[in-house]
Amino acid sequence: MATLKILWAAKQDMRRVQVVAVNQTLAALDNRAVANWNELRFRDLLDYVLLVFPEINTATDEVLLYYTDDDEELVRITNDVELTEGFRLMKEIAVAMGRGESNAVCKITLVTRPLAHETTTPPAGAKPEELRSELVSQALEADQQKRMMALFVDLSKVVEKWEPSWEHEELKRDVVSLLHEPGCQEALLEIMSNQKYASIFQKVSEEFHKDGDFSSCLVNVAGAEDLDEIAKILLMKCPQARLQIERVLQQLQRSHNLQRMTASDYFEAISAEDTKEDQGPIVAVFEGDVTCPDGIVLKPSEPFDKVWKIRNAGPTKWPSGTKLLCVGGDKMQAPESVLIPSVLPGSSIDVSLRMVTPAKAGRYTGYWRLCTPNGTRFGQRLWVDINILAPGDAENVAAGTAPHRVAAPAPVLMPNAALHVQVPAPAAVVIPAPKKPTEEELRWAAELQSLADMGFTDKDRNVLLLAQHNGDLNAVISSLL
Repeated sequence: MATLKILWAAKQDMRRVQVVAVNQTLAALDNRAVANWNELRFRDLLDYVLLVFPEINTATDEVLLYYTDDDEELVRITNDVELTEGFRLMKEIAVAMGRGESNAVCKITLVTRPLAHETTTPPAGAKPEELRSELVSQALEADQQKRMMALFVDLSKVVEKWEPSWEHEELKRDVVSLLHEPGCQEALLEIMSNQKYASIFQKVSEEFHKDGDFSSCLVNVAGAEDLDEIAKILLMKCPQARLQIERVLQQLQRSHNLQRMTASDYFEAISAEDTKEDQGPIVAVFEGDVTCPDGIVLKPSEPFDKVWKIRNAGPTKWPSGTKLLCVGGDKMQAPESVLIPSVLPGSSIDVSLRMVTPAKAGRYTGYWRLCTPNGTRFGQRLWVDINILAPGDAENVAAGTAPHRVAAPAPVLMPNAALHVQVPAPAAVVIPAPKKPTEEELRWAAELQSLADMGFTDKDRNVLLLAQHNGDLNAVISSLL
């Protein structure tokens, strides 16, 4: 049974009470209907706080409630969704500490502050200087709120006018969805109250009117840490929009990473002479699954990252603008293509793809290939192979794997059996001698091993091509591709 610890910070006055007792007290007070005695609504929590701390004057004071999260930070509660998230987090912590979900304790901190409209009434005996200072403070606060609202409206208009390229269409849909999500406007206004973030959004708006591309303006103006912080606040305020927030953050971070890599030595400029020298075959070899091996069982409607390790096994570095392209099967909400950095010969890279598992149970497979900027595909085909179980199937699978004890068979008695039974000797097992390599295989042994490492395992064909091209490995690879 969940418990509340309510602390009035200014008075250092704490109350400890179970959630069911809070509901019982309020029901006895005004006969209010309670749908679930073990759950609490934000309005009920606020009413109970005002009941047990009668010194609070709601006519002059605003009551602010916060819960303490797993980082020991105070998180503001303004609605039922945020209160539910606080309880969920405390239950999760209780389970992790071995106390059990029913023994979760949710710490609530109470803070009061004067209502803004009350400042217009001068207190008895107030000096003119104090009154003037208070009125100036109130005017500045009202002006700040007006500017924040104007900035929010301008941001909404910028997103509405934005005409994204095809790869950013989903990004625009998610941003528009967030702007209309309940609680998102309040969260963004709270973010804009910080001068640092207000300046960022103001600069984005100004850059958009020059450039016209919202995503590039945001990436150019805001740092990756700024985007992380904004997303964190939005997640706390609008947990129901987690999927859209994560997708927006992922796309913006991908643009940030590409921008950073493009400016680094990793994407060094290629001169015309270098380009002429780099005209050998482009080769990619699959080395293994870093995450999500084939056949993995995942929950429905959850984001996951598939990561492959791929090596450039050819003589040429991959060109700038190389992409991982969906070539068939189930895309699972992934983008059509993902940009891949240029990789030097002999180097390996982890290629990551964010997807979302389907809602229905079943087996899902998606196929992907590396592709040059001009559309030429290269390397082995990559795939994502997952299984989604219906909620009841997981228990059935677990039950089906439990060991079953099988009784030993009863002895069989044969009264007329002979005392000695002759058992024939086992037949000899003949192990064939290993096939002796041919003269051509011995001649091209090193080249054949290199081709096998690249995934070309048809030895007879490889020998034929090596003989045809007189051992020119680049020419052989070009023929195989």
